[in-house]
Amino acid sequence: MWYVTLMEEYPIYEPAEGGYYYAGTYIRECREFQSRRKARQFYNKARKEFIEWFGEPSDVCMPGRNYHGRVWEYIARGNSLWIEHTTGYIGEGHSLTLTRKPRKERGYVPYE
Repeated sequence: MWYVTLMEEYPIYEPAEGGYYYAGTYIRECREFQSRRKARQFYNKARKEFIEWFGEPSDVCMPGRNYHGRVWEYIARGNSLWIEHTTGYIGEGHSLTLTRKPRKERGYVPYE
């Protein structure tokens, strides 16, 4: 099984230690495909729309670095494809992925 997932971030306020925000994610849309070929075709169509919304990917961005206001994409291990839009604000990012396993949402995690 292959999954194409569109995820969005939202800000979560944690009142501990004077208060701070961190990003939670939710799945806006997820489609399941039996074959990689069909999933890749759908991913490519969705990628074009993603680029129309947020702009062309930057050539200088590397995964794991914080580039605010840019779109960047990369191939993760296991033939997974990612394209992400980052902003300077917590909870306003978006990502589109093609993966073998379904992505999971991240919500509120109590401070410990």
